[in-house]
Amino acid sequence: MKILTAIIFTGFTLAACGEAVPVVSNYNGDSVKIQVSTLMENQGPNSQKEADRICGKGGKKAEYASTIMVSDYTAERLYLCL
Repeated sequence: MKILTAIIFTGFTLAACGEAVPVVSNYNGDSVKIQVSTLMENQGPNSQKEADRICGKGGKKAEYASTIMVSDYTAERLYLCL
């Protein structure tokens, strides 16, 4: 049990040290919302790349529209799929 706990703790520790990954929170074919951490600087290029990937599945390109704060440390960026 101690070994399992150590492995889980190590996994969480390593995940916390890595780069923040943008998360798709909503997609409807015409727009995509990407949540990013505000604790990491310069998340725009990462979220743009993810939005391009998602919109590209429908043969469209992502165009940035707006950003809103959804919690103390999370922002949601809206991209239109055009």
